[in-house]
Amino acid sequence: MNRYLPILFSLIFGLYGWSQPEILSKKVQLLASSELSIKGDTNISAFGCDFNIDFLEEFTDVNYQRNKNRITFTNAVLFLQNRGFDCGSRGINKDFHEMLNTKDYPNITLELTDVILNESKNATAIVLITISGIQRGYSLPIQIYSSPSNRFVGSLKLNINDFKLEPPTKLFGLIEIKDEIDINFDLVAEL
Repeated sequence: MNRYLPILFSLIFGLYGWSQPEILSKKVQLLASSELSIKGDTNISAFGCDFNIDFLEEFTDVNYQRNKNRITFTNAVLFLQNRGFDCGSRGINKDFHEMLNTKDYPNITLELTDVILNESKNATAIVLITISGIQRGYSLPIQIYSSPSNRFVGSLKLNINDFKLEPPTKLFGLIEIKDEIDINFDLVAEL
């Protein structure tokens, strides 16, 4: 029996290797027609900060594995330079960068770890977001369009307290930013 043990292990591990999903790689480039913005509210009015795609650092090759309706990614990281956000005025931009601690943490990082395909144009993305050195995981619905170009559309509501961000107050505390913000994206990619 002992002489058959190595053959049995070889057969089991060989079959195990065949059942593993293949690791694939694609070069991904986000196009200038992509949009990303942050929307929020104060106790007086709403505000918005649009990201200038020219400040986007490109993806390198993205590796992924597909197992049924789940795609697992490695190396799918977007580095958003904080200075790429424009909130409409110099004063609001200054407050935004102070809140994000841009001096010490110049980037917001979005790392795509998994996509779970639901229906033809719907999916759930699992992302890790790092702001001011603090990382949190989120699950968000996205819509995927593949014609005429590859588009990924969605939004995420998050609480700035999750990242220990202190919102600026104005006029001795009379104007305060609410804790929840929306991140909206319409990313157009060339694969």
